[in-house]
Amino acid sequence: MKNKTISLLILSLIFFSCDNQKNVNETVVLCGASMRTAMEEVKNRYAKVSNDKILINYGGSGELCAQIKLSGRGDVFLCHDPFMPWAEKNGLISRWDTLAYLDPVIIVPKENIKNIKKFSDLARPGLRIGIGDTTYSTSGHVIKNALKNSPFGNAIMSNVVAQSKGHQTRCNYVVEGALDAAIVWNAVAHEFSDKLKTIIMPKDSIDAVTSATYQESDLKNVKVTVGVTTKAKDSQHVNSFYDFIISDCKDIFVNHGFRK
Repeated sequence: MKNKTISLLILSLIFFSCDNQKNVNETVVLCGASMRTAMEEVKNRYAKVSNDKILINYGGSGELCAQIKLSGRGDVFLCHDPFMPWAEKNGLISRWDTLAYLDPVIIVPKENIKNIKKFSDLARPGLRIGIGDTTYSTSGHVIKNALKNSPFGNAIMSNVVAQSKGHQTRCNYVVEGALDAAIVWNAVAHEFSDKLKTIIMPKDSIDAVTSATYQESDLKNVKVTVGVTTKAKDSQHVNSFYDFIISDCKDIFVNHGFRK
């Protein structure tokens, strides 16, 4: 853990080494990797109405949250639960709002030769399933609790052959045939809609409120949030971009597979 913390600090210092020389119209955005595609469209839309420069650093929501705390850098933070409430509680965020919601879904190949149609089908012997890291990722924590509360949980868990923090990685594993199915965020599955079929996960086995990495959170409704950091430089430009996201860009997230 100590080495991981040191590595995060070094990466933060490298990324923000030129912060003191930052142009007055630059806004530095820290954005969770699951929101990358939507965020790029937000950036492009903003470029049509503003000459401000938007610099984006992508990473895991938890890792970026740690970067803000360790380095005190970054103007706008875009993440999913449970990190924004934790950041606000620790004095890192001045204001924030909800953009959309993330839901876990099951993905299978388009041809679906294993005939997987529902959550309980994942319990069939011999399947190769991928899920999020059950210790460090929010989606992994959601699935861990869902399996604990499901009568099929132990059988499904026995089929899990891969745990990873990267949702895109699990999607690629299913596309390539290394996995028969995986559980990922709906928005990431949407990026692979031409190659993968999506099956809705039942919410009855997901805890309404449970403890995730940083904060108690409603895991039936995982929020995607955007906030302004308390260390934001040049608040006029930063707040203009923040206001644009929450007033003019929520449709982008819905179009990219997030739940409204």
